[in-house]
Amino acid sequence: MWPPKGSYIHELDDNYFDNPPAITALSNAFAQIEEAAHARNACVVLMQHTSLWFLHVFHPFRRFHAAVAKLAEAHHFANKDTVSYFLGRGGLELWVGPFDPHPNGEGHAILAQAALDALRDLPAKCWGPSGPPPALAARH
Repeated sequence: MWPPKGSYIHELDDNYFDNPPAITALSNAFAQIEEAAHARNACVVLMQHTSLWFLHVFHPFRRFHAAVAKLAEAHHFANKDTVSYFLGRGGLELWVGPFDPHPNGEGHAILAQAALDALRDLPAKCWGPSGPPPALAARH
């Protein structure tokens, strides 16, 4: 909860909350995406992948997800934070391997469900006159 100086979480705190040039760079990148989407009359879904560490109510990356969600909202992006899909799971069982915390097949299946939910939650204007594809319209 109180990361020590020099830790990865402390470094993230610094970059997300005490480093205006880093946040400005991210906001500028989001602005480019927003502009490209607007030119194509498209909607943007920002999918926030969960780090598979400490999958409990005190997940240490929530404050960073909240900061990114706020920035996404400012750029009119739909935001999908995936932490709730993983809470209560054992992170290691979802890792590719003992030294690689990237999601394995089961972890990717969870992310795929979150992506489907994000697409289903998009407003009708994102789909145009024909609406979402039938496979997305049906909830399982």
